[in-house]
Amino acid sequence: MKYTTGNAQAGDRFLVPDGIYCVEILDAKEKTSKQNNPMIELKLQVIPEGGGSGPKFFDWLVMSEASAWKFDQFLASAGKHPGEGVEIDVDPDDYIGLLLTARLRQRKRDKGTTMEVDAYIVPGAASEFD
Repeated sequence: MKYTTGNAQAGDRFLVPDGIYCVEILDAKEKTSKQNNPMIELKLQVIPEGGGSGPKFFDWLVMSEASAWKFDQFLASAGKHPGEGVEIDVDPDDYIGLLLTARLRQRKRDKGTTMEVDAYIVPGAASEFD
């Protein structure tokens, strides 16, 4: 057996405690959900206080009535929400590189524990997370 060594760093899958974090959007892709709704798949990375690189994880913004609240929170957190009732063109590439504030939590699943966005935090808005 042969093995080519790499950089000895923690992998992308380590977790952070539940809480509020700055996250960077590393990638955003237009996809279709299991229920056939349009969605954006986001690849996010936690930006720890003091800099450096935190864990990477995914979030999905599904364009459906049931989850419209999350996309509105996302847009407001990113400074991209144009106001209620305004139709916008959504280009996932416009979100790559943006920094947002999000409440993250660990979620236990059949295949292990993952990070997920519980809510996107709107700058300057009072919330139950303060």
